[in-house]
Amino acid sequence: MATRRRPTGVRASLLAAAALAIAPGARGDPPTTGGDVPGHPAPQRSAAAFMRAGDTAMASGDFASAIEFYRRAALLTPRDATPAARLGEALAKSGAPAAALQAYAEAHARDPRSPAIDLAMGRLALALDRPQEALSDFQAAAGQSPSAVAWNGIGVAHDAAGDHRTAQLDYRKGLAIKPQDNALRNNLGLSQALAGDYPAAIATLQALLAQPGASAGERLNLALVYGLAGDDDKAASIAREVLGEADNASNLKYYALLRSMDDRSRTRAILGLGPATALAPAAPAPGAAGLTPR
Repeated sequence: MATRRRPTGVRASLLAAAALAIAPGARGDPPTTGGDVPGHPAPQRSAAAFMRAGDTAMASGDFASAIEFYRRAALLTPRDATPAARLGEALAKSGAPAAALQAYAEAHARDPRSPAIDLAMGRLALALDRPQEALSDFQAAAGQSPSAVAWNGIGVAHDAAGDHRTAQLDYRKGLAIKPQDNALRNNLGLSQALAGDYPAAIATLQALLAQPGASAGERLNLALVYGLAGDDDKAASIAREVLGEADNASNLKYYALLRSMDDRSRTRAILGLGPATALAPAAPAPGAAGLTPR
């Protein structure tokens, strides 16, 4: 297993932020009057009340308020991983992956044996284009609980690092646990394409599309593979079942752009980490269903 690396100073930064959020006065006491978070009456000073308020805010899509409530709960319960993990979730949903990763690192410090926390950290590390760190997190999750989800994440991290052959072994290990997992089969096909084995990738994705429940995104991934292989006519024919002509034409330009890239740039683009993704159409984008840790 890879050696786990953690951001330094995480606990101090999280709790300092929590203290700033919680302290109306010099002593840092929790608020006891309403109106402290706009649009939400202040809960009682217990951590459980702050957690309930955070959950309510999350359910309504008010991530900013949820962040404040979860920070307060995390400050009041320094040994409980749940408030810090919920804070990480809210920060991630608000579009702050770096801060979310710090919050999850604090949750991990409180509960170092939680596969769910390791998986969340791996996803965020990938979002920040840190595949080696993500690999360490996903491997830690697999060490705690060797699930199909963990092996999928390990595979995506290896793909992101350019090691497509190892990634395919990872996806197959996940499929040994859950043979009909569509995400693993989809990611295996895309990884085969990234390695340049287009016949294998096409066979993998065609078999996936023959199963009930195949998605439009997975169909577009098959079109993507044909596009990477240079067969634009076949790619357009498959994508036409999902997209209109304008979006289909945009996809063909995107495939040509991907073909012009080196392996790392192409992989980053398909993962959503590269600048080329801005050229993908607004309709279901190539790769949207794949290379995504769940």
